[in-house]
Amino acid sequence: MEEVDKYIQMRYVLPIILCLVIKLGFAQNNPNNFQKADSVAKVYLGFSLNNLPQLASNLTSFSNDEVERYRAIFTWVCENIEADIPNYRINNRKRNRFKNDTSKLEEWNSEFSKIVFKRLLEDKKTVCMGYSYLIMQLCYLANIKAEIVDGYGRSTTSIYDGFGLPNHSWNSVYLKGRWYLSDPTWSSGDINSENSEFYQKYNDGYFLVEPTEFSYTHYPLDKKWLLNDSSLTFSEFQERPLVYKNAFKKSIFPKEPNLFNRVIEKGESIEFIFKSKSVKNLQNISLEIIKGSTIKLIDNYEVLDESHFKFNYHFTSKGKYDIHLKVDDTYISTFAVTAR
Repeated sequence: MEEVDKYIQMRYVLPIILCLVIKLGFAQNNPNNFQKADSVAKVYLGFSLNNLPQLASNLTSFSNDEVERYRAIFTWVCENIEADIPNYRINNRKRNRFKNDTSKLEEWNSEFSKIVFKRLLEDKKTVCMGYSYLIMQLCYLANIKAEIVDGYGRSTTSIYDGFGLPNHSWNSVYLKGRWYLSDPTWSSGDINSENSEFYQKYNDGYFLVEPTEFSYTHYPLDKKWLLNDSSLTFSEFQERPLVYKNAFKKSIFPKEPNLFNRVIEKGESIEFIFKSKSVKNLQNISLEIIKGSTIKLIDNYEVLDESHFKFNYHFTSKGKYDIHLKVDDTYISTFAVTAR
């Protein structure tokens, strides 16, 4: 709900971005398959970062399966490390200030890296750089190959402000002969939009995400980390529908239209098609249509096959519309439509 509130505020006012985005050979995003790994992570809740080799051993010695071992590392990091909001803001201001001065930007990046790792070790608070670094280091100590991926994280802010400097980091991990994508920062919790405080709230929706879905919100500087979605251009990434955290948690993603903004003629209809991991289990799903102060909820949708469903809406009057897919009281994705 907070993300959508931000979207609506930014649509009519202005925004802030938080850095704080393959068919798997095993069940994805299903916590029941990782009960043992998650239990191990909980056993070592609060363990110090001063002895990373011991921490890595504690988290991974329970299993020979590298997916389970990676899960324990990922869960531990997400549940033990907090987002460092003050330093995120400082970094954001400095990077914007020096974005046209390469030497000063490099100097600041070097200085900020020291701040990030000091704060991480002493207080277990960090920004995305620290989250992805810690994942990589623990994986290295556990003989799991992992990389840091730098790039752009897409949010309500980036839609209105555009993309300047790269603003996010995440991880790619090599498991059972293939690379997979994860974002420990966005899995670790939420920011309260009213007081800008961080709340630890684990969301395993960003654990080993299918690349096409990951690329709704993450675009790497090195396109090889798009994996099997490598044909996606940066401009196409910018133009995609807005996707929220709950899309990853519930595994529901927009498929058509594949644009955030759409301009049509009055009287036209649009089919909004979505992909779901399990259409037959969908409950309390609706399309919210907002035009000015008028809000309309549509709950009749058509099942297309076992993994796709659609809503059809006829735009009978001119104006600007915000279209939100909702499940229960949570928001999944957003489109903007202008009927002329």
